[in-house]
Amino acid sequence: MSESATEGAGVIEFDPRGKTGSFLVHAGDQSPCAVTVTRRGILNVASPPRATASRFLESIDVFRAIAREKLSKTDTVAPLEVTAEDVRRWRRLHGFAISNDKAGDILASSR
Repeated sequence: MSESATEGAGVIEFDPRGKTGSFLVHAGDQSPCAVTVTRRGILNVASPPRATASRFLESIDVFRAIAREKLSKTDTVAPLEVTAEDVRRWRRLHGFAISNDKAGDILASSR
């Protein structure tokens, strides 16, 4: 059974067994794309590392930004996976150290 929350345009879900998260993301005028965040992706987003529903929800804006970047580099709207490597790459490109209390502020400061 998964935990879910409704936010904006869709449902955000966390699977406690697999410790993965999922949501829909819209990029421009494309159809919505299903995104899955791996357990290691959730672990790599903040310190201390925890793959929990609350950590996933705290960092949802970061995961959306990563997914939108990945979508912008492809012509198709296929299901995406956000991995630990994607999180590390995003952090390197944007020059941010993500912490559990700063995840929501990172996206705003990167604009």
